[in-house]
Amino acid sequence: MRLSALGGDSKTFFYQDPVKFLKRFPCYFRLEHRRSESDWLVHAHTQAQLCVEFVKQNGCLDPECDKLHLCKHFVTGRCRFGDGCRHSHALRSPHNAKILKSHSLNELDDEMIRLTLKQSLIDVTVPDICTHYNSIHGCNKDNRCPFLHVCTHYIKGDCRYTNTKQQHCRYSHNLHDNQPFMVLQKFNIDMTQSVQAVLDILKYKMKQGKQRVPSTDGAVDNLDQEFAKKVGISKQTDGNQLACSSPGAHQQSDEISVCVFHLRGKCNYADNCHNVHTEEPFQWMHRETAGSRWTNFTASTNMKIEESYCRPDADSFYISIVDNSEGISYLNGATINFDSMSIEGYGLMKTVELKRISPPDVAQGWRKSYATQWVWYWKDEIGTWVEYGKQNLTGMQSDINSTSLEEAYQKYLKEGSSRYLDFQTESNQYRLDIESKMQKNIKYHTERPLRRRPMLVSKQVLNDRAERLESQSSFTVPDHWDLYGKCSNSHSNFQRCPVTQDSDEYRRVHRRFSATMSSSLCTIECIERVQNVDLWEDFCRKKDRLEKKYSGKKVREEPLFHGTKQDVVEAICQQNFDWRLSGTRAGTLYGQGSYFHKKASYSNRYAEPDLLNSKTMFMAKVLVGSFTQGNSTLRRPPPKDPSKPHHALYDSCVDNETDPNIFVVFENNQVYPEYIIKYHCA
Repeated sequence: MRLSALGGDSKTFFYQDPVKFLKRFPCYFRLEHRRSESDWLVHAHTQAQLCVEFVKQNGCLDPECDKLHLCKHFVTGRCRFGDGCRHSHALRSPHNAKILKSHSLNELDDEMIRLTLKQSLIDVTVPDICTHYNSIHGCNKDNRCPFLHVCTHYIKGDCRYTNTKQQHCRYSHNLHDNQPFMVLQKFNIDMTQSVQAVLDILKYKMKQGKQRVPSTDGAVDNLDQEFAKKVGISKQTDGNQLACSSPGAHQQSDEISVCVFHLRGKCNYADNCHNVHTEEPFQWMHRETAGSRWTNFTASTNMKIEESYCRPDADSFYISIVDNSEGISYLNGATINFDSMSIEGYGLMKTVELKRISPPDVAQGWRKSYATQWVWYWKDEIGTWVEYGKQNLTGMQSDINSTSLEEAYQKYLKEGSSRYLDFQTESNQYRLDIESKMQKNIKYHTERPLRRRPMLVSKQVLNDRAERLESQSSFTVPDHWDLYGKCSNSHSNFQRCPVTQDSDEYRRVHRRFSATMSSSLCTIECIERVQNVDLWEDFCRKKDRLEKKYSGKKVREEPLFHGTKQDVVEAICQQNFDWRLSGTRAGTLYGQGSYFHKKASYSNRYAEPDLLNSKTMFMAKVLVGSFTQGNSTLRRPPPKDPSKPHHALYDSCVDNETDPNIFVVFENNQVYPEYIIKYHCA
């Protein structure tokens, strides 16, 4: 890439301080500090990715695919089939040429492109360390495990047993042991090079984690912002880092919340989680233009804003910071307006949008304890904000409280029920408009404003509540569950229990799977039962609500299949299916939800093989209820009566109303991931 592509003054700035300049473009460069202060190694970097669908049997069927259609082993330089490979080695095919140009790689020669891709795709070309092997219990897969059985601290270089003769580390420090050697070879890592060279590769992978863009240091000045605009860089959510955007990149969704699993201790989706991982059960965010990324306020400012917002008399909050640590381009501080949810101030070129996110307001089981506790207030004649259900200074008290008001508000939002709510005091009758947040005296027609504000609660209090709620659960689990099974770790809320081959349970699952999967071509390796009391309780509650909806009639429930990839199995067991992840793989032809199929042979298309060619599929209980024909625009089931969009909805969508095979559900509590089927096909 030419320096002129980064802006008119970039060449001058580069020669003044090349290291500082290159650090500000992590989309294109990765810097590695060497021995001396002035010794730096610069690696070319790109956001271009390889298409995983392209190398499958049916190939990539997406005409708008924004990833490269190339053989992974060609990129790493280890493809043994050469020109006879059935996967493309054509860097400049019409499809690939378009992708290369969008990432500013088209002016490089073929070898430089291949090397740049190889350096950038370390997350798919280098194996991970096995976390089970590095635990007390160890890994029971032995040579079948696709991850490295070596000491994590040895790779990091900080194992305390490395240079001692008194004690030996219980975990392997030998990359040439049979298991790690075999895994490294499968990833086409050259094992003839020095051990230190291989360790450097693994150490860099660990340091990078799953992040494709190395972080930068320091705040962003005006010159950096100008350069960033020219090369498509936008600010990342921590306010101090840069992230790269490309024409095909997904924008950050407005439909996000604080992840309750992270608050509780551990989210198995980790960096792939669509919700926000924060240390508090709330997070304040801002953005300067509609459609741009939301940016988190720093922890200290986040807490100060929340403390102010929890007071009903607070109309605004002044941010006194003037140094750009919040990622906002203001000069002398700025004022947050809570009514308009915006930031205004001298020096701002435009009004900055503001929002507060928290865990979902409507939840069940232990998750309910993390929901924000909202308090409703009204403003009396002397200007005091009074909580509903409590007396003001004149002795006036309403016969409704915050709890009943919040229930009415949620019903209005979710079900389209009436926006008006009537109540009375000893001497007057009133009508509340929960949409416009106004209270009207029916007799005198005087109006008073309302406010809905959160109660400030610490994370520790919420965790204590969750434990109490969990211990009070009254739902019974299925009789065939193993009640003495142990969770895999202290943060797990589920168990994976092997189903024995001589049991009726195994034969039932095997029979349904084999109905469309030829036993001569596909062999089941094992079947595991998922035991997650939280998800089971959610499923049972949803089933009860649907049966009440249909006046006690039994709701239609189907055992359906869902093919997936190995690295999200634990997350599904913990949190259930996430349609935002499923939709990216299964498409959204019948709606933007989670997809399930009657036939295992169909779901097999979406089950990605691991390094040992094993695949994973779920057989789930799905409450399909009443269904209708789906389409790609749906984000929830359509109303049964189109003239009444806020009234009764269908429960799911299908591919064919008369003979459905594909079912799409939009609420994950309609699904219970009952069995994990691990298998391989010839």
